[in-house]
Amino acid sequence: MKYTSALISDARNKLGGDVFARNRAGLYVRVKVQPANPRTPAQQSNRAQFSSLTKAWRSLSSAQILGWNTLAGSSTLVDTLGNSFAPSGIQLFISCNRNRTLLGYGILVVAPAQVPPMPALVAYAVVLAVFVGSGLQLNYYSSASQVSFMTGIVGYLAGPLSAGVSFVGGSLYRFMGEYGTIVSNRMLWVAGPTAYFGTPAAGSIFAWKFKYIDGATGYAGPVTTGFVTVTPG
Repeated sequence: MKYTSALISDARNKLGGDVFARNRAGLYVRVKVQPANPRTPAQQSNRAQFSSLTKAWRSLSSAQILGWNTLAGSSTLVDTLGNSFAPSGIQLFISCNRNRTLLGYGILVVAPAQVPPMPALVAYAVVLAVFVGSGLQLNYYSSASQVSFMTGIVGYLAGPLSAGVSFVGGSLYRFMGEYGTIVSNRMLWVAGPTAYFGTPAAGSIFAWKFKYIDGATGYAGPVTTGFVTVTPG
């Protein structure tokens, strides 16, 4: 709100519950807003992990840091908005080790010798079924050759979503873990999704995404995404 006064020609900072400032239109006052600081279990876990990896970076030797900085020069990462960027050494170190954590591996302190080949995932079909008494079953169908060697495919789900939704923000996805079983050309995630979503009704719409993680290095391949309708099991 624009502010005018016969006594005050300028003011700055906070006063009680108000904030005084100036822009091109002149002096104005707005209500003081306390920044949000979400503290869900998942957010607290992510912050703790980031803090732990930052401390681990500081404990690396000069030679180890040089190794990560050198590898970063030939690496490309993708941010949460899908934009590619050239990482710094510490960004690459944290990214690779966060990915390794998803597969249950420890911290990698020595940088990989080179960027590993990252095959793209090709999902021929994805089915999300409700099974009475056993929750959800997420089925990912691909080629036999792809399924046979990709032991680091992790899955995410978001939903239930409203009909017509075409974009899902990264913060809405929930990590479902690495697939649990392979049956023919099908990877299965069983029951895990119910921890976040309960047992959704048949016909509910979910967004899914998968990515391949190279367990030895922590590099992740391109993300594959799509939408699926829950069907009765």
